[in-house]
Amino acid sequence: MVRHMMFDGKYMRALLSGRKKITIRALSSSIPRPGSLLYVHCGGKVLGEVRVVSVHYKPFKELTDKEAREEGLSSREELIRALKKHYPSLTDDSLVAIIRFEWVRRFSPPLSPEELS
Repeated sequence: MVRHMMFDGKYMRALLSGRKKITIRALSSSIPRPGSLLYVHCGGKVLGEVRVVSVHYKPFKELTDKEAREEGLSSREELIRALKKHYPSLTDDSLVAIIRFEWVRRFSPPLSPEELS
């Protein structure tokens, strides 16, 4: 069964260009496992399907500029601001999941969610 991974529309260009290679998420029961297939939703469209390559956990305070660049952002500070906006309850000691993914297929043009059914 293919699950879904949602992204804010502001990440569409980074996703489509391949610049965004990871996503960092607050811990929850919906963290996918390596090998999982996920439909990528962004800006109201389904961009395609990715495979989770790896999932790594680390404290929020240990995120780096390298991870920010892999997220499609320019700096650690920008990454911290973006994550705090999505997850206001994150603290320095909160664990986050770093989910690395690779494209399996891209839809050109992107599909509406209804077209997936």
